[in-house]
Amino acid sequence: MRLKGKAPNTFGIGARIEVLGGPVPIQMQEMLCGGRYLSGDQALRVFAAGSLTNQLAIKVAWRNGTQSVVPNADDFDRQPLLPRKLSQLGPGVAWCDLDGDGYEDLIVGSGKGGKLAVYHNTGVGSFEPWFDPAWGQPANDDQTAIVGASLREGTVTLLVGSANYETAQSHNPAARQFTVQGKRVQAEAGVANDASSTGPMAVAEPVGTRKQPLLACFGSAEMRCRRIRRTPVSWRRQGWSAARCSVI
Repeated sequence: MRLKGKAPNTFGIGARIEVLGGPVPIQMQEMLCGGRYLSGDQALRVFAAGSLTNQLAIKVAWRNGTQSVVPNADDFDRQPLLPRKLSQLGPGVAWCDLDGDGYEDLIVGSGKGGKLAVYHNTGVGSFEPWFDPAWGQPANDDQTAIVGASLREGTVTLLVGSANYETAQSHNPAARQFTVQGKRVQAEAGVANDASSTGPMAVAEPVGTRKQPLLACFGSAEMRCRRIRRTPVSWRRQGWSAARCSVI
């Protein structure tokens, strides 16, 4: 377990962590600075989970007197027939030539509270972190699929899906949108959410249109009201208005 505290104590040094519901009623450790293995181990604490049926909860007492509580949230309590946890699908990863230099850059999604990571392809076999305030904001929810499309020469639209399976906050966008022109990055209005948790996405140009890309979210990992959706949702570029599309 790692803690993410406020600056300058970003590792939560001095915080007391309690885990309830494991093989013993209470497990407690403190995040220390110095001491332990080789006089200074990682800011990481390990607890015993016990059997698969245990209902775990976490309490963190921070140095400033505040507390954080993470209650147990078991996906299988909501839907016993799930083949796997839908809250632990992991972030998306994508390749896209963002700056138009002919080399595909690497974009890595984040979990809730983290930041989108973008790495510029130098073209000589290496990557450099591409920092920008536009995509350096903390994620409201877990980030899912990532897709990019060149809508016009010299401009790339990047869409980063946002899952709300754990938070169920429908006011957050279904996907965050960024416009990249060379090295200039601008955050745009996101894709409106219809209470679904965004899953896989794909960008395509509809038949009979020109430069009018279509964003399609397919339902293999998309949720609505804690249920798997049978009908994917698509959005057209103009204002990202929602529309239904056939199951593929």
